[in-house]
Amino acid sequence: MLTTAEVAELLGGDTTDAWVRERCADGTIPAHKIGRSWRVKQEDFDAWLDHQRFTPMPIPTFEPASSSGARSKELLVELFKDL
Repeated sequence: MLTTAEVAELLGGDTTDAWVRERCADGTIPAHKIGRSWRVKQEDFDAWLDHQRFTPMPIPTFEPASSSGARSKELLVELFKDL
């Protein structure tokens, strides 16, 4: 079992222990919480890392603005009413 500090070291670069803990907590990195600490099985880490290498990052999508624009106008009026 790897500690989050060991995972950070294996990932290299500017990867911090805190960043690894956050990824463990949100489920991005497969891990088990033991007491107050996170532990990562070496084989789970290796599989996750291989998946990261071969899986492209998703392209963010944005929802289109409403066609009426009425709400946008209301927000702008509210925002600039005191100017």
